[in-house]
Amino acid sequence: MIGAFFRFLLIGVLALVGIGVALAVLGIAVGLATLALKIGVVVGIGYLVVRMFKPRPKNQISEADRKWLES
Repeated sequence: MIGAFFRFLLIGVLALVGIGVALAVLGIAVGLATLALKIGVVVGIGYLVVRMFKPRPKNQISEADRKWLES
């Protein structure tokens, strides 16, 4: 009787520890995903801004194309 009680107590404690570890891992994963999403949005906006204000090269053609067009 006492042996069964301690066995159930041990199983319950191990189950609580396992659930706690699983929830901690899940929380870390969700936190990292949220952080990655926030950083990704900022990086994406920065990329678009840099591309928008980047000086565009003039329509220059190569020397070979220029010779071909002039001939």
